[in-house]
Amino acid sequence: MTEQESPAAAPVKKRKPRLPAIEYIRGIAMMGVIAIHVGSQYLMSAIHGHPANFHAP
Repeated sequence: MTEQESPAAAPVKKRKPRLPAIEYIRGIAMMGVIAIHVGSQYLMSAIHGHPANFHAP
């Protein structure tokens, strides 16, 4: 198989330009995902009395 026939030599597809508004919405969505995960970990530590629970007596 020559270099011209290899799949690595296939032409790269051009991507559509990224829209700033879509990137902004994507960033906000990812922050929401992170917040949900952090919040669930906080609630689990509060339920199980983890040392990170600063409100424990």
